[in-house]
Amino acid sequence: MAIFENKFDIQDEILREVGLHSIVVPESVLIELHKLAELGRGKKKKYSKAALDYLKRNKFEIIHSENKRNVDDDIVLLAKRLNAMVATTDKQLMERLKGECIGILRLKKRRLELL
Repeated sequence: MAIFENKFDIQDEILREVGLHSIVVPESVLIELHKLAELGRGKKKKYSKAALDYLKRNKFEIIHSENKRNVDDDIVLLAKRLNAMVATTDKQLMERLKGECIGILRLKKRRLELL
């Protein structure tokens, strides 16, 4: 949702920062976005709907989730399994990813920064 709050193109930023890569979205993230779009309020609801629309328009690959109940756990498991980097603004998730030696792309001042 951060790409809508900060108005930048995630695909261009990933290409700029790490080169050509596939972008995949865990099923658990999609489920969470649907819940926020339906039950959320204010900006969370608005940005969740925008994120779902963006994902649909750009036809990102949705990958099966190992853990649909806890999105952060699922992201960590999938990043390990796929040897993937994770783009996030979630500070707690970043700390977990650092502890697991998983590459992080962090939003900073309308740009992604590789940690």
